[in-house]
Amino acid sequence: MQLTRSKFASDNGFLVEQFTTLLGLFGHFSDVYQTLSSSPYADEHRKRLLNNYAATTVCRYMQAVLKFVRVTSQLGFDVHHLSEAQLADTLTVMQLSRTSDTDRDVCSGNFTIKALRWWHKIAGVKNLQICFSPLVDSFLKTKLSRDRREAPPLPLWLLFQWERRILQSAPTAYEIMMLGSFLVITWAGLRFADAQRLNVDSLVFNFQELRGLVWRSKTMSAGHPFGVQASGLCSLSNHTWLFKFLQTWDTVMHDLQMPRSRVDFLIPSMSPDGTFPVFEPLDYAGTTRVFPDMLLTPWKRFEGEHPLAHLQQMYTLHSMKATLLSFGPQLGSLVSDSDRLLQGHHQDPKHSLNLYGRDSVWGSLRYQATVIQEIQKGWRPKTAQHRGGQFPLAEPVVTLERFKKSAPDYQFKWFSFSGQEEPTEIPSKQDVESIASDTNSDSSSSQSDSSDSEDVAFGPKKVEPPQEAFQADEAVYAKHRRVTHAMLAVVDDVTTRPFYMDHYWKAACGARMLHSETEFLETLKPPIMFCQHAGCKKIWTSVQLG
Repeated sequence: MQLTRSKFASDNGFLVEQFTTLLGLFGHFSDVYQTLSSSPYADEHRKRLLNNYAATTVCRYMQAVLKFVRVTSQLGFDVHHLSEAQLADTLTVMQLSRTSDTDRDVCSGNFTIKALRWWHKIAGVKNLQICFSPLVDSFLKTKLSRDRREAPPLPLWLLFQWERRILQSAPTAYEIMMLGSFLVITWAGLRFADAQRLNVDSLVFNFQELRGLVWRSKTMSAGHPFGVQASGLCSLSNHTWLFKFLQTWDTVMHDLQMPRSRVDFLIPSMSPDGTFPVFEPLDYAGTTRVFPDMLLTPWKRFEGEHPLAHLQQMYTLHSMKATLLSFGPQLGSLVSDSDRLLQGHHQDPKHSLNLYGRDSVWGSLRYQATVIQEIQKGWRPKTAQHRGGQFPLAEPVVTLERFKKSAPDYQFKWFSFSGQEEPTEIPSKQDVESIASDTNSDSSSSQSDSSDSEDVAFGPKKVEPPQEAFQADEAVYAKHRRVTHAMLAVVDDVTTRPFYMDHYWKAACGARMLHSETEFLETLKPPIMFCQHAGCKKIWTSVQLG
């Protein structure tokens, strides 16, 4: 079975059908089944129940429940009248009968218990309350005398090499897209799956940091914000690895004439030659083929063996998320526990405080800035192999080369960075500095770096906004989702803009609004949530609305 990519579980017809079948299998032993049997809106209710969970989670849980029902029947037990002992026996049989890697999750006692508890909750199957009994709970609490498997953090040397390659003049678009994506995941503290659920229209870039939202994550069904410092380890000015990555991404998507609505992920399925056989998010298996290649820095030559030759198989995609988080404990009091929680997007006891303080991103950016400053001062993190106790992995010697170069005059054509600011210089006392001697750099790389490190005489030019071609006799208002905006008429070739009174319109604050999502208001009737951004607020003030 192949599960198609879905923002919501209800978008996948297979899952909805499977859910309906599973409810019917439990019949009147399910409170939800009985309730939906008498409702004319049963389909809507089922979809709403499913949308509380990620599509992949729903799929795996339902597979585990179906597997459990089949094994229970084969053992001669009645799934609707199971005793605690029978449930425990069934779980034991399922564990002993695992024959392939594909069955490992579905048949494991821990995962099956989680799936049954989920089904007890979502379907209202009262008899499955026995899943919370001490006997069954013991499957989850068994202690095994073995090392916990964890992905080790990436070496600082590798982050520097990736960033350095992007800043050179020689990398291909494919290298920039892959390396840039990996660096975004690493610095933002994202899981791979979270990065492949990225809301492109939420991205805000001001040459100092990138901020945005993922629309769903492992721990948050509504997603969460993230931020990335643009400066990185090498740049002393506003021509950074992040700017070059976004510039390349913008150019590639614009040349493809790809609608932004089709891009809700970070890493595309791009071939090394820069083409797209099928435009879709690069899946986990495909990324695990690219990632080891980038670990071995194929663009860089070494006189001897590659520094990571024997460590390549130890790193996984989760190593990217673990990297910056592993630096925190070594920095001690320089970083706060709350900033470390925000960097990892973990549950925060100060959630309400950060929510109302709009601090969900700034703490992470603060954490990253501290890490960068300490590394540039000469501090080097150590990477332990397991849980910090064993001897650290051998880290290659890190040589930081820093360059000062102004960002070129470039207007983003595909991205719509709301709130984009004119680039500013990152203050520095010197143009180029070397923290240690580089023993591994080849001459060709040095030449391309030196050519990239030359200053640009003039920064980007500020483009004046076009004059509006049409002025309404009075203010025009439109509702986008729950927020009411002041609208300005425009003349351009963007036909997806809201259309009203024979003209195309845009929000005065710059918010991106599609015609299908916009409702123009003839009159203002409470309750109304007015947009409080500068452009709209100026109009509200002038007409004394708020």
